[in-house]
Amino acid sequence: MIKIKDILNLEKIQEFQSQELQKLQEPNGTIRLLTAEKIEAYTNHKMAGLQNGEILAISIGGKFNVKYHKGFYYSANNFGFSAKDGVDLRFMRYYFINYHDKLQDFIVTGK
Repeated sequence: MIKIKDILNLEKIQEFQSQELQKLQEPNGTIRLLTAEKIEAYTNHKMAGLQNGEILAISIGGKFNVKYHKGFYYSANNFGFSAKDGVDLRFMRYYFINYHDKLQDFIVTGK
């Protein structure tokens, strides 16, 4: 059996409060705001904590949500995962979405 830890790395990413990032939203932004909400949000505001890379963000506050992003981003209320060699994070996003109900209970409520 393959375990998540065998194919993904849990990344240490600077986290912001979701409300902080929501205030930064701009209609033509290029930096992704990875919040727990199921919205596509961007900004052009640069501040400490700006991250860059390929990430699979899984929300840890509220409802289960999985987002894939490659590029610059800020994160709020997420676990951040990077891929180990040979793993496609876009595919892993769909894998997590398929197990939505089971993961909702485990990740969000700890059951």
